[in-house]
This record gives sequence, C-alpha cells and structure tokens, in this order.
Amino acid sequence: VREGYESIRKFEDALKAEEDRWQNKDFRRRNTHGNYRNYLYKRSGLYFAQINRYSKTFDESQLHIELFDDLRTKPQETLKRIFSFLDVDSSFEPEFTVLNKSGGIKYPKLQFFIRHQLPKFRRALGLPKGLLGKTPGRIMSMNKTSNAHTQTISDETRNELIEFFRDDLKKTSDLIGRDLSSWYSPL
Repeated sequence: VREGYESIRKFEDALKAEEDRWQNKDFRRRNTHGNYRNYLYKRSGLYFAQINRYSKTFDESQLHIELFDDLRTKPQETLKRIFSFLDVDSSFEPEFTVLNKSGGIKYPKLQFFIRHQLPKFRRALGLPKGLLGKTPGRIMSMNKTSNAHTQTISDETRNELIEFFRDDLKKTSDLIGRDLSSWYSPL
C-alpha cells in the first residue's frame, strides 16, 4: 500500500485475495512490470523450496544463511559472521543507524494511481516517457508520512498462517540447522 503497488488496504483481505491472484492469468499479465509475485504474501514466505534449490545448486561452502531475527537482536554478531563468510575484515564495526524507517501514507489511492494508472494515461496520450520527469516520484514521497500505520491481525488469521507455514518451517529448520519453532508456535 505504501509504495502504491497494493490496492487492498487491509492485510487480511489481501491474504484472502492471494489465491485468486495466483490463478488469474489476466492479473499476472496486466500487473505492472509482471511483478504479480509481490502480491503473493503467503507463497513468498515458503522458504524451504527456495533454500533447497540453492543447496542443490551451490556447494555448502558457498552458502551462508542468516535470520532477520538475529540481525535485529544481535546486529554486531550477525554482521561479524557475514563478514567472516565473505572474507571481509570481521573487526570492522559499522554504525547502526535506521535509514529506511517504515512509515505510512496519507492517500493510498493516490499512490496506487501514480504507480499504476498514470503510466497508462501517459502511453494513451502518446506522451514521451521522460516528460513528467521526477514529479510522480516526488508526489509519492510527499504523500508518505513517518507515522507508521501498523495493522493487527486477528488471532484466527494468525493461527491460520501458523498452520499454513508450519510444515515448511519445520523442513526449513532441519535444512538450515536452526530452531524455528518460535515462528510457528501459537500465542
């Protein structure tokens, strides 16, 4: 919603729309830049097949997996492991500053219009691609706010998601050798 890709404001409603979007060839065809996968919230969270594909393609010494949880709670330790894997000086200690803080938007329909409809109008009118310059991006930036609008999901939806991801997370846990049970434990 914030970047103007998603038109469904409520996360739970977007989850319900996922299966139809997955099956709908017209949705995939007309989606901006063909990135319909950005709308597949559950499917994109199935890690086992993705990691397994890399495991079968690359030697174990060429792979390094870290969890966002570790980066968030133990950033220095996590980066030291990454630096070591990359043969980068692990004594380097970067400054941790939040540069891309999440936020909200004032007018979601405006973001969606600029992202999806404005390019169609431009093409229909036969206007050159660069005519508008940076104006659409600037408008989208001005439409953002630092006040993050967080949504809560119902316990029912949370439990449905836990069940949906449980088997995949168990297989992923075995594959990467990390305990992920907290990711699928009930509240």
